[in-house]
Amino acid sequence: HYGLEFSREEREALARSVGGWPAFADTGDALRHLKRHYKLAVLSNIDDDLFALTRPKLGVDLDVVVTAQLCQS
Repeated sequence: HYGLEFSREEREALARSVGGWPAFADTGDALRHLKRHYKLAVLSNIDDDLFALTRPKLGVDLDVVVTAQLCQS
């Protein structure tokens, strides 16, 4: 659409960087508050390995995680 092209190396660098992305500043507090009242489930559009890098940054134990990989999507 914009006429941009990225090399394979650039595309792979973006995928590798996801694990280093921080959670949004308010995410942990919000999830901990919700966890007191509800079971927590995450539906993620990334694969299991990438979500495994993100999960500890959420600061709460999740009850269910469904990734795109699990859905084979």
